[in-house]
Amino acid sequence: MVNLTKKFKNRYDGLMAYGSIPADVSEKVYKAVYEKCESGRVGKGAIREIKKMIKNIVFDMGQVLIRFERSLFIQRLGVDKDDEELLLREVFRSIEWAQLDRGILTEKDATKIICERVPERLHGAVYNLINKWDSPIIPVEGMEELLLELKGEGHDLYLLSNASSRQHDYWPRIPGNSLFTDTLISADVGLIKPQPELYRMACEKFRIHPEESIFIDDSAANVEAACNLGWNGIVFHGDVGELRLKLQAMIGKV
Repeated sequence: MVNLTKKFKNRYDGLMAYGSIPADVSEKVYKAVYEKCESGRVGKGAIREIKKMIKNIVFDMGQVLIRFERSLFIQRLGVDKDDEELLLREVFRSIEWAQLDRGILTEKDATKIICERVPERLHGAVYNLINKWDSPIIPVEGMEELLLELKGEGHDLYLLSNASSRQHDYWPRIPGNSLFTDTLISADVGLIKPQPELYRMACEKFRIHPEESIFIDDSAANVEAACNLGWNGIVFHGDVGELRLKLQAMIGKV
């Protein structure tokens, strides 16, 4: 929470309560505009200034740009119900999967370790879930069109994702990838969301300022971590139409 004067805090809370400030605009952004206004008056012109300040849209990947549905990936393999539960637990809910995202393990190492504790009949399934879950890529419906519109309106797009180093192999197959200015993948730097250090690193790598940026993720915890550092944030619930409305409130067009 940004330290605010009592006068500013009361005004900010009041305007938020009456919906006069776009939803999810951070206090840091509003305060920057507030301090530029004479006599502390912030009207429609200032709200337009807030919208102008948003230059960058930073996206998560899984369940935002593309569908990452563990149960679906397992069901593709045609195993029985008991084995589905075992694979969900031993692959996707494993320490090894978390270590892939952190860059501690390679896919080869993770596959070997997990195969040592599951029945031999499932070794091929383990390999496919770790190394081929992205075949095929399933895009979130309507997201590529939204990316094109945001880019066309002059916004810079970035990716900040918890993913293994293999992300670089399938990223070119994700619709809209060419629209992104830059990417930062957790495995490459040994940090994962919601660690604050990763958001700070993103600002440095992308050369962006938090108050000029919106972070979009399907994890509320990840969005909260960004907002705590002065970013604007939106939790994505799988509905591009809903996301579009929230972005319109914050940046105007789209």
